[in-house]
Amino acid sequence: MTVLDLAILPKLLDACDAKAVENVRADRGGPFAASIHVHNMLTGDLQTIVEPVGNAVIETGLASAHAEDRAVQPENTAKLRAAVAAIGLENAHIYVISSAESCPACHAKLEILARQLVHEKLILPQHFTVVFGASYEDSKAVAGFDDDKYHHDFQVKPGTGLIRQSFAKFLDLPETLRTRINDATGPAAWIMTKDRVLVGVGDAPEVNVIHVASRVQQRVRIESPWNLRRATLYTFTHEIGPMAYAECQWANISEWVSVEHESAQIFATREAPDIGNSTLFKIIGTRPYTNPDSAMIIHHLIPFANLGQHEWAAKADKKQYNGA
Repeated sequence: MTVLDLAILPKLLDACDAKAVENVRADRGGPFAASIHVHNMLTGDLQTIVEPVGNAVIETGLASAHAEDRAVQPENTAKLRAAVAAIGLENAHIYVISSAESCPACHAKLEILARQLVHEKLILPQHFTVVFGASYEDSKAVAGFDDDKYHHDFQVKPGTGLIRQSFAKFLDLPETLRTRINDATGPAAWIMTKDRVLVGVGDAPEVNVIHVASRVQQRVRIESPWNLRRATLYTFTHEIGPMAYAECQWANISEWVSVEHESAQIFATREAPDIGNSTLFKIIGTRPYTNPDSAMIIHHLIPFANLGQHEWAAKADKKQYNGA
């Protein structure tokens, strides 16, 4: 059994930093990048699964299209699963390299992925390490990105902070919304606009409906399409999970309405396979990210040049999208 040569980590982090610089210059998004690698602890080999990929908020119009989010897109996690399965449970260790400390949304996505892989018996617990360069404090001081306030919002009871939670009886909802809710055949969430009801489905319907609404705004060329301007989100889910909650933070959702409906118990979503949403919320809310109940190890690597964020700071026409 071999351990990773730690001398490789600064090189991997510098590669992400270089990608962050390129990302800023190409106007795809903010000064952040991430990559994914798998270490074979038996042979010592390190396999790159995802080359450094940059933040894509400006390019996609999605508030949470952060570097880590881009790195764990489904096509990439499929490659990751295949790689660790080929190595074997005892010998695979995953390394996510990020140029900056993860916001709650990205941290939740990484934690959920780690738990899924453990649950699927593809890796052992804490064989998933995240290495980052710039801290929250660095990102705020250098580039003006203040994720700390969003993380502080995780310290209060879900639904009592930036995003309020209320409960609504089905018959009290507008008829157009009731019709769409009755059409649901699985987990779903909805956002109402002036002229329509937008629907998100799948394993993360609250996240998906936010993406649907943002893409609609991008198509009609609304400025800052990632900002949903205090919209209300409706869902079957009563126990708010951290991934969906953080997505609401970034997209400027004002209220989470849990619909009281006969399908609510059946179609409510649970973000992690092994624990409930409230327990997961507490794990993500811990900072620094050292919760003993986490499936991951977090390592802050310093010194770090942070060239991408300095590039952003010098950019004359940078777009401000650090949450809403």
